Amino acid sequence: SEPTSDAPPRLPQTVNFAGCWFGPGPTFQHETNIKKGKGVELLGVGSVPGWWIIRDPYFHRPCWIQAVDLKIFPGTDTSTLPVMTPGVPGMGQ
Repeated sequence: SEPTSDAPPRLPQTVNFAGCWFGPGPTFQHETNIKKGKGVELLGVGSVPGWWIIRDPYFHRPCWIQAVDLKIFPGTDTSTLPVMTPGVPGMGQ
């Protein structure tokens, strides 16, 4: 049998120095850069494939980050996260 753990899953973390925007990509206002290895809170799945919405660990606001810049650890339940749609390009949330 496989060992089990009651420990909560680890927070997703950035695998690259990554930008975080108010929508999917540079057509939206840039919120911040997040350093490699920083743990982040997932808030939602982007309606644009390949994007997640996280809580900016520095300013504590939602922002969009590319999926390739995140490591989501096994055991993290993302099925309950809402699908989120970006606002207007160039505008902050």
